[in-house]
Amino acid sequence: ESAQRAYDTVLARLTQTSLESQTTQSYVSTLTQATPPLKPSSPKLLLNSILSVFVGALLALAATFALEFMDRRVRTLDDVEMALGLTVIGVMPATSDSPK
Repeated sequence: ESAQRAYDTVLARLTQTSLESQTTQSYVSTLTQATPPLKPSSPKLLLNSILSVFVGALLALAATFALEFMDRRVRTLDDVEMALGLTVIGVMPATSDSPK
């Protein structure tokens, strides 16, 4: 009894689906004709150029600071005092290597 009802329900659904797929009615209509835009929406050259210059400058600045921070060379008396924790008591002047 219940199997027969389930079969009838499935058969009715199949029949309804078959009928709906055979109809050729279209519910789509054109509201207005499409027109081409006056100017392109993308790419925005001025904005992209300004942003790329700004980001490039920030990256260059960050790279400069990173390289300077990683540089361990001693250049001044303050660098020597900071690195060794000692006070400098004497300095030898730089000489040229070329003979006179």
